[in-house]
Amino acid sequence: MYQPIKKIDAHVHLTSLLFAQDVFQPPENPLDGDCIKVCLRRMEEYHIDQCVALFGQGIDPPGGNEINIKMAEMLPEKIAGVMAGFEQPPEEPWNYNPQKAADQMERYMKHSVVKGMGELAIAALGYMAEWPEVWSRLRPVFDVLAAHNAPCLFHTGPTPKFDTPLEKDATGKIIRRRARRETWFSDPLFIDDIAEEYPDIPLIIGHAGVQGYFYYGSYVDHALIVAARHKNVYIETSSVPYEVLVKCVEDPAIGPEKLIFGTDTPAFYGYYKSASTGEYYPSYGKTGPGEMMTDHYPVDLANIERLPITDRQRQMIMGGTMAGIMSEKHE
Repeated sequence: MYQPIKKIDAHVHLTSLLFAQDVFQPPENPLDGDCIKVCLRRMEEYHIDQCVALFGQGIDPPGGNEINIKMAEMLPEKIAGVMAGFEQPPEEPWNYNPQKAADQMERYMKHSVVKGMGELAIAALGYMAEWPEVWSRLRPVFDVLAAHNAPCLFHTGPTPKFDTPLEKDATGKIIRRRARRETWFSDPLFIDDIAEEYPDIPLIIGHAGVQGYFYYGSYVDHALIVAARHKNVYIETSSVPYEVLVKCVEDPAIGPEKLIFGTDTPAFYGYYKSASTGEYYPSYGKTGPGEMMTDHYPVDLANIERLPITDRQRQMIMGGTMAGIMSEKHE
């Protein structure tokens, strides 16, 4: 007889700048932070046993890793593990030192609560560089992950439009313009190259290329192609509409065994209900043709529950697969 499997939300942010400003001056007790309070309250409401705390590359503040680690050590019954990230210089985030980043990740890997790296956003690293250059700078970090058999969870899917980084002089005149190439580097197809070189590392495609723009579906197809091609590539379900999840479980090259439940809690974008299909889709917009929901659990849980799969397969999606991946990491 099968033992009950813990329900694990593999994608939460406990220190996100997009949600809680208190991370600039974190409280003495990190459990008093806004994000952790929201996450714990929702986990209790929806009967989620544990979560995995992610460091949002390019979003979370300096010190975010240490806050996550401390919280995981204080609440091991609720936080199954931490996915760490390396810190970047705020003035020129693309100009990080690759060896310094690798050394930082090596230090984090020695913590028992740190289970891997994530949420790695290639879009926060590339800016106007070409992919071969971006990838060559990331390799030292992936060498560290390979040495510890540690997974990486990626952000994929176009990000919302933030302020363009324009530099101005004292009079307000624009003296420098610089694009970020955020949409370009949000494509899951780049993960295909990483999977080719590191077939021994579990690679998790967060959001399946969706995030907040589902109707422009090329990135979704790219996510599924990469997952289908590589045995070590998984799909994480936050933001992913029901019909995409069905495609995953019906594809013999993916299947339910390569799906990992996550919600991106506490998300700053919502779901809206389509007037034409009755399904829920993620959007960065603030209004829609139907109701908008910023609490992702009702939609994400309902989508998993109605998939045409067995109860055992559903349990593995809801926590068993992620628990297995994290258990393989060694210090």
